Amino acid sequence: MSNKSIDALIDDLTDELEPRKPLPHPVVRTFPWAVISFTYLAVIIQVSGLRPDLVHEFHDVNFIFELGLSIFIAVSAFLASAYWCVPDARGKKWLVSLPLMGSAIFIFWNAIRFIIEENARMPDLHWNHCYKDGLAMAILPIASIVIMCRQGKTTCSATMMSMNIIAITSVAYIGLRFTCMLDTVGHSGIAHILPFSIVATIMGFATHRLYKW
Repeated sequence: MSNKSIDALIDDLTDELEPRKPLPHPVVRTFPWAVISFTYLAVIIQVSGLRPDLVHEFHDVNFIFELGLSIFIAVSAFLASAYWCVPDARGKKWLVSLPLMGSAIFIFWNAIRFIIEENARMPDLHWNHCYKDGLAMAILPIASIVIMCRQGKTTCSATMMSMNIIAITSVAYIGLRFTCMLDTVGHSGIAHILPFSIVATIMGFATHRLYKW
């Protein structure tokens, strides 16, 4: 093929292409999400009402550890998602190990608590304020994370969606720790985590539609 033919082919392939502004660095995109999500979370917490024993809880090392771990999981999961929304993840595919490691520690921690907790049991399923408050806390973070991820063109939507699910569940869990006084593992699992697992499953079926090219 001659050079003129090659040039003509390139012109045909690129004729309708338009310049696109490169995506900002993933860390830069993570910062606004964190500010928006946690500011919104603070507003919903105030509207829902702080738990009366919050001051006492901040003197409990278990509460502080769980809160800090949840924040780490939320931020690291969103950061991993911000990287994975571009095809090569900017060479940082290993970042998914951070929220996965944090989640494993969280599960192990609560399994230990369940074993040693007095009268530990899984409560019956019934509607309570935690479902309503938790879903309210998750609405804006869900919208913002979907919008952010749609700006990129991921080649592994399942991995990115998994990171999104972990981030959103962690954000809502953090909020509910500030509003709900029931600290049992059973209640946390049923009222603070299960609703988001259901929402995540529903979103999982729509992954390819949400993040299609």
